[in-house]
Amino acid sequence: MKNLLFLLFIFISLNFTAQGNLQFNQVLILDGNTSTPTYTVPVGKVWKIESATISSVNGYLALSINGSAASILQVVNGGNNLPYWLPAGTLVGFYIASVGKVSIIEFNVIP
Repeated sequence: MKNLLFLLFIFISLNFTAQGNLQFNQVLILDGNTSTPTYTVPVGKVWKIESATISSVNGYLALSINGSAASILQVVNGGNNLPYWLPAGTLVGFYIASVGKVSIIEFNVIP
């Protein structure tokens, strides 16, 4: 009976599939400043925001997703909300109090 349940469990679990696998593609270092540059996550890619550097002591990173303010990621003087994942097709802007860089890992989505 245990073997039958075990085989049934294995059979059922093999029928579940993920939405896709992630494959490392490249590391990006993007600019962020007071003019809020925007970038688009390419089709078939996923971005993972890893870190941000800021030239101000009390700086922060504000994240704009698809034209609306989504979140403020505190990266200096306190904890942070990183990493932050962005799916394909997302229009993202980085507003950094002063000037800074955002480090992103780009993954390919493999079906």
